[in-house]
Amino acid sequence: MSKRISCRAIVIDQNKLVTMYREKENRVYYTFPGGGRDEGESNEDCVVREALEEFGITVKPIKHVYTYENEKTIQYFYTCEWVDGELGTG
Repeated sequence: MSKRISCRAIVIDQNKLVTMYREKENRVYYTFPGGGRDEGESNEDCVVREALEEFGITVKPIKHVYTYENEKTIQYFYTCEWVDGELGTG
């Protein structure tokens, strides 16, 4: 069984970290926007698509900064520049 690959955007705007508030399975937490990579999609394209879908913003991936892996998933984290869009319209 292959691992699920996902990509996440780390966006800092006006010295504030842009995160997503979630309540799931009786847990409350904040996370970076992101999600599963589509077949044939690059990590960078995945980050751009997910930030647009979830937040309504266009980002430019700057640098891969971290990889998290466990028995089920591999997550790639990228610092990103906020290029365009209005937060909350995704």
